[in-house]
Amino acid sequence: MIREKGEVIGKEGKLAFVKFVRSSACGNCTACGMAKDEKDIIIDVLDTRDVKVGEFVDIEIETKKAMISSAIAYIFPLIMLIIGVVLGYTLAAKGIIKADKEIIGAVFGIGLTFVSYLIIRNLEPVFRKRLKTAYKMAEE
Repeated sequence: MIREKGEVIGKEGKLAFVKFVRSSACGNCTACGMAKDEKDIIIDVLDTRDVKVGEFVDIEIETKKAMISSAIAYIFPLIMLIIGVVLGYTLAAKGIIKADKEIIGAVFGIGLTFVSYLIIRNLEPVFRKRLKTAYKMAEE
């Protein structure tokens, strides 16, 4: 479990909107959902302490859920690249596609990697929803 301090910048009903600034301890893990080139992120979390705007709060991030989501974003494209290369190479080697094996393997690999990014992009709302449940306001 990761614990980070953030500033409450807004409230809406039982939700508190908390802004985090990337700290040096963050590195590039992206467990919070912050892209590596972003310097801050705003998340909404269930307000269990009746916090006020401007108050600083500790937020716990369940790393298992966050890291699974991050792994999907990196491992799925890699698997699709490998499948594409093997598939393209095999199709060309068996003569199903009449072209150079290496070129067809590269084209299929790049093509399936692109498709994997489209799939991830379309599933982004699902990942965001899953990641949202990884945040919890820490009790003091």
